[in-house]
Amino acid sequence: MAVVKRLNELNPGEVFEFLAIRTSGDDPSSRPYGPQGVKGLFVKEIESALLGGQIDLAVHSAKDLASELPDGLVLGPAMERAEPWDALVCAQGLGLATLPMGARVGTSSLRRGSFLKAFREDLEIMPLRGNVETRLAKVGRDFEAILLAKAGLVRLAPGHGHAVEDLPPEVMPPSPGQGQLALEFREGDHRVSALLQGLDHEASGLALAAERAFMRRLGLGCTAPVGALCQDGPGGRLVMRAALAAEGRGIILAGGESAYRDLAAAAALGRLVAEKILEGTPR
Repeated sequence: MAVVKRLNELNPGEVFEFLAIRTSGDDPSSRPYGPQGVKGLFVKEIESALLGGQIDLAVHSAKDLASELPDGLVLGPAMERAEPWDALVCAQGLGLATLPMGARVGTSSLRRGSFLKAFREDLEIMPLRGNVETRLAKVGRDFEAILLAKAGLVRLAPGHGHAVEDLPPEVMPPSPGQGQLALEFREGDHRVSALLQGLDHEASGLALAAERAFMRRLGLGCTAPVGALCQDGPGGRLVMRAALAAEGRGIILAGGESAYRDLAAAAALGRLVAEKILEGTPR
């Protein structure tokens, strides 16, 4: 596991034990959508173990986290972000342009389903649950294609054998925090905080700060049909683009830039773009 490997490199002599926690989101037999949304199902058991002292550090996909953390928990430094794109995984020979009319596409994400329908209205979006391996096993059997985060696909199933098409942000705006690992620990745990020193990747941390501030300002939660991506732009500027699939109103687009590169400026940029989304009109 990448986090444990880096912690061992940075802290020789320390012993780190990896504990896999099976969550409700990993169980394909549980309800497709709960009150916290599918994303919340991948987080709640892990955060409970953290608050209960069974573990000292939680590693999440940042896109699965709520915009507000539970009391008593904080985020550590951001490691370097992987590819933030969404991927369309198809049976061999198929892609977004060649999927047949009415093709079944599996996803548990309202965001992915909404933006894909905006691009190709004919597709049938169907619920899909389970871990990455469970979902991949349904390609070509239950679905002509499924939608997954590219980063999770690369990390967890590099040799799956299906055709993969990276979807550009113009078609599928990534979920805020997608491709980014989030390190969560108990507030005031100075030992864990010290062990994490050296993990920080500046550009990734700024992007995560902007995208999480964007979600907090929107107040829509991590399951909303909204995408946002903050990246380095020309001259070292922070550039952010976002989109909201507003039911019955089309797609609302917004963007912004910042010449400043610190966490406060990144968060301010995220809030600015959120304000534009809230005030925007659909394309």
